[in-house]
Amino acid sequence: MSIKWLLGTALRCAPQPQSQALKVREKKKLKYRSVKLNENSFKNNYILLTEIMDFFPPELIGGSNKVESAEEATLYIGVCEPVKADIDGAKKFFRVRGPLTRRFFEAHELKPGDEVIFERVGHHEYHLYPRRNL
Repeated sequence: MSIKWLLGTALRCAPQPQSQALKVREKKKLKYRSVKLNENSFKNNYILLTEIMDFFPPELIGGSNKVESAEEATLYIGVCEPVKADIDGAKKFFRVRGPLTRRFFEAHELKPGDEVIFERVGHHEYHLYPRRNL
């Protein structure tokens, strides 16, 4: 092997300049976000989305009642068949809550302070599951 070949290989394999790497990262959208559950989540059976509202497209966010509902997302929560719901824009949670959310909390033995992951798996489709610290 010649020195010229080795130098050429090293240059091709050199890491990208930081500015170029940052540009690539900026273009890539996150496929998931997490929400920390609080006492009210369990008291009222909902998952508050305030911290991650920017993760959801505007067409999924409706008004404060069903009359002002928006397009629905499909939620895969693992305790039943997929559920369709929009987001109540005033209260910042999916309009499906109550017994279904309670079953999700109980099935995964969640408690205040635990985190739930919202993973985008398709167009207006989200998989919800607890963050596990292994």
